Amino acid sequence: MRRSLFVSTIFAVLLLMFSAPQLRADNTATDTFNFTEQLSPCQTLSVVWRLPASPDSSYTYVDGIGFAQVNVPASYFLNGSYAGTTHDAFLFLSNAVGGGFMDGLFFGLGGVNQVYIGPESNPTFVPGTYTGFDSLNFSPSGGLLSASLTISTPEPSSLLLLLTGFLALAAALALKRVPA
Repeated sequence: MRRSLFVSTIFAVLLLMFSAPQLRADNTATDTFNFTEQLSPCQTLSVVWRLPASPDSSYTYVDGIGFAQVNVPASYFLNGSYAGTTHDAFLFLSNAVGGGFMDGLFFGLGGVNQVYIGPESNPTFVPGTYTGFDSLNFSPSGGLLSASLTISTPEPSSLLLLLTGFLALAAALALKRVPA
């Protein structure tokens, strides 16, 4: 009896230690944003930044229009090579004004739905891939540049999940061997 209680306690502690580090309902959870744009047949721009899954927009929103996030570190990559990091501002727009987002001056994503749910005063980003066009730039011939935004939520490591499964199996086998 004592051994099964000990094994169960150890398993519960390990499960809590190795559980997914971020829950969507937690305001400290962060999402990773990856904006990609094909500038020309041989040039691809990628911009990566992170924001809370439910950002504080209490001072930077307009109901029915959208909300802004300012002073966000964003890393730029040209053809996969690091080009630098700068602080940026992002304006996320509601469906009423076309959806998508715009950065401070350089690029944006149009032709997509809004990338968040909830009111502008308390938004939550929706993970997924949004494909549209750059709403601020055009190709040299005046056409639209295809662009996409991927919002992803960090997940626990595959090896960590595998280890947790093996520990659960070992605990079950250890409990089965203990006479009742």
